[in-house]
Amino acid sequence: MEVEFGIGMNSIYFGMLEADVIEILGNPTKKYFDDNEDMYLVYYDICTKFRFDKDDDYKLFHIDSSSDDISIFGKKLLRASKEDVLRLLDSNGYSDFEWEDYDYFDVLYCEDISLWITFEYDRTTGIEFFPFYDKDGDTVLWPKIPQRSN
Repeated sequence: MEVEFGIGMNSIYFGMLEADVIEILGNPTKKYFDDNEDMYLVYYDICTKFRFDKDDDYKLFHIDSSSDDISIFGKKLLRASKEDVLRLLDSNGYSDFEWEDYDYFDVLYCEDISLWITFEYDRTTGIEFFPFYDKDGDTVLWPKIPQRSN
């Protein structure tokens, strides 16, 4: 499952609706709403959760994955060392990060590519990614969703 920054992954695009994702992936393992009334589809088989934002008419806005198959720049991420991930990002032109440091895990945020990576014990345990925003950070830049032939 290759991440396409600002776009989505594989044939799942930010801005899709629930029915679009279900058409591609089948029925989720779980569906729920949080306190903000955002909707989530959870797929245990691919260790991935999709969030549909209420304020954006329930368009797909966030993907959170801990799949063994998730990759960026053609490299699988799960269980990769923090050093290897930083080297991979740097070799692809991304070295400006923000860090959140917790007791036993750290979270890297790279605003340039709307990417969060969680490291537990210096190993990658999951990633989260979002669509891009305009230069003012006010408007979501929804990717063009290709038409599928039925």
